[in-house]
Amino acid sequence: YVVAFSGGKDSQVILDLVSRVIPPEKYTVVFTNTGMELPCTIDTVENTEKYYKNMYPEFKLVHAKSDKDALELWKKYGPPSRFSRWCCSVLKTALFGRKMKELLKTDKQPKLVVFEGVRNDESARRSTYGRVGEGVKHVNLISCRAILKWNVSEIYLYMYKNGISPNPAYTMGLERVGCGVCPFASDWSEYVISKRYPDIANKYVTVVEDMARNIGISSKAKIDEYISSGNWKKNAGGKGLVPDESRMDIITKEPVYECIVKKPKVDWEKWFSTL
Repeated sequence: YVVAFSGGKDSQVILDLVSRVIPPEKYTVVFTNTGMELPCTIDTVENTEKYYKNMYPEFKLVHAKSDKDALELWKKYGPPSRFSRWCCSVLKTALFGRKMKELLKTDKQPKLVVFEGVRNDESARRSTYGRVGEGVKHVNLISCRAILKWNVSEIYLYMYKNGISPNPAYTMGLERVGCGVCPFASDWSEYVISKRYPDIANKYVTVVEDMARNIGISSKAKIDEYISSGNWKKNAGGKGLVPDESRMDIITKEPVYECIVKKPKVDWEKWFSTL
């Protein structure tokens, strides 16, 4: 049994529920650190570990973290966008799977029951989720969503009733706790984080500025507009990546593609645009 812990309110509740039902030696809590977490989230993870360790000496919380710096990955692959959300697969899903193999000392994907703090009212996509999902993120993984039908009021009421301190990010005004910079973040979230943690936001904004210059946006005003309007979140590929000087002979040449369609059975021009 595994509890997926993010440091957010929903994962705080799911962990508390599991701790009341399953003996501590029977499950492991996994915090996947993307390297872009807010300082208050890291503090929440540390405080959570101390809290449960004090009650249950056999309580286990492990960190899954990449050996590569998130900022360097941004520079290499380009900022994640709403069309190219590589950060979730590289810095979350893959890390989780790797950590499980490491803990269980196996080369194969182990069979796991993972308790997730996922709720239907979080998004349109999650509104379609069921309480149990098999093989959603990894083969042999069973996702259990015990609080799937809870609303946000029930989450907070449970926390206050049971003395669980919410992540301080919520008292700052954030509705959701996640990465310091995210292509799916709202304007309000970006505003709060930029005011509370300007150093975190600024170093990633610098990468976006470099990308803007590489796609031909030269003036400071236009670059600021490109960022503030959220246009960087719509980047669908590698266009605008910081040039790799060792491969300049390759990346400075625009690729040319040719496609020959013989006897098409469908209106291929419509679906070809997806490529």
